Amino acid sequence: MVLDQLAEVCPSDSPYGTVASPEPTATAALAETRTGARSHTGPDGAWSHAYRWGAAAGDTLIATVIVAVVTAPLAMAPALLAAHAAATGAFFALTTGLQHGYDTRRAAAGPHEYGAVLRAGWIWGSLLVAMAYIGLLEVPAGQLLTAIAATVLTVLVARSLQRALVRHRRRHGYWLRRTLLVGEPEVLRSLTARFEAQPRYGFGVVGTCLSEPVDGWLAAPVLGDVEHAADVVAEHRIRVVVVTASCMGAADLRRFCWQVERYGVELLVAPNMEEVAPVRVALRPVSGSPLLTVAIGASRTQRAVKSLIDRLLGMLLLLASLPVLTASALLVRLTSAGPAYYRQTRIGRDGVPFTMIKLRTMYIDADRRRTDLLPHNDGNAVMFKMRQDPRVTPVGRVLRRFSLDELPQLWNVVRGEMSLVGPRPPLGEEIAGYDADARQRLRVKPGLTGLWQVSGRSDLDWAQTVRLDLNYVDNWSFLMDVTILCRTFRAVFGGRGAY
Repeated sequence: MVLDQLAEVCPSDSPYGTVASPEPTATAALAETRTGARSHTGPDGAWSHAYRWGAAAGDTLIATVIVAVVTAPLAMAPALLAAHAAATGAFFALTTGLQHGYDTRRAAAGPHEYGAVLRAGWIWGSLLVAMAYIGLLEVPAGQLLTAIAATVLTVLVARSLQRALVRHRRRHGYWLRRTLLVGEPEVLRSLTARFEAQPRYGFGVVGTCLSEPVDGWLAAPVLGDVEHAADVVAEHRIRVVVVTASCMGAADLRRFCWQVERYGVELLVAPNMEEVAPVRVALRPVSGSPLLTVAIGASRTQRAVKSLIDRLLGMLLLLASLPVLTASALLVRLTSAGPAYYRQTRIGRDGVPFTMIKLRTMYIDADRRRTDLLPHNDGNAVMFKMRQDPRVTPVGRVLRRFSLDELPQLWNVVRGEMSLVGPRPPLGEEIAGYDADARQRLRVKPGLTGLWQVSGRSDLDWAQTVRLDLNYVDNWSFLMDVTILCRTFRAVFGGRGAY
């Protein structure tokens, strides 16, 4: 038996861990529960077949009904109308399938399904328009375009509901694909944590095969070593294998692919990279070997366009917020001694200081009292924050709750000292506590909002704050800015971490 051979290589007291036996064990039962193996009937499981065919049937039905409704006013026999609509609906589903719109390997994770539907809709619609143009379809242009647009939009809504169902089930441990991780223990710890934290991607980790003895605890069972990973795939009905790039040589990886080909598994190779957005990565074949190209940093043109958009949109937002800003400033001035606005030196891009403007939310002696309150810090190791800061005025507490105190920073955006989206503008004394990685936050302009602000703000520890800011700095895109701005409204009204 394969497992007997594995047991000889990895005995019970082996540093690689205990190999699971084919009889039901606690570990095996846990793996069965976590990956929904009881409903597994094929390469992807019963749920994936239901998802694939359900999506295809739903797309066909949606396109059929919409085409029938839109073309109903035409002088066409009912039987001919039904046949015409059904054929058109089936053609849309076929086109979506050819665009890999029913690929369950990426179901409910990422924008792939939406992109497939949009591409299919474009091809399907273009062909229908061409057929109408040459006289094969006697449908007025207006009605035809209405049917095309309504079909694509309705399918997108239906797909989003279907994805929500899959994600809900995956959060409860169902509809996961049985996954084996192969590689170094430290890398596999990180991968396991990511898969556990993001179940929507559908990876149910059954176990690991290690390239070296494990030192410490692994979240997933150790099923063997790298050399016997193919045997583990067979014994445990693995559907996905994730191999770290450095644990096998090119020839070994090729032989491993030959060994597992018969089992129909999906092979993923994890490169030695983290926090890299997919849009930055591309494959470039060189002499038969695929090389990963990684885009590094934004171009000068992108930075110039971002700065222009920041200033123009910042000016519009500043003008629109003037009534709220004026009323807030008046309340601050009337309810506590001192000026309505508070000016403070912050550190901008490349370490250049600038004067940031905020509505005053604290009493005028706040800076002097800060030293006495340091032992009560509720923030993190670098940023000082208090949930119940006695220096905050009653009006200031309301302004902070809805981030109204930050509206004057729009003037800093207009002046080009800040951006609408970016890392939080740090204080000078905070910079002194930065390590080399944290200093990379200064490569871009600080922002009025950012990943830190929409992900929990002061509730995050320093490591999480740095990770989020570096994620933004390294992976910035216009789409990311738009996404963060949209999430900002939810964060503001939710008030999480605002103190």
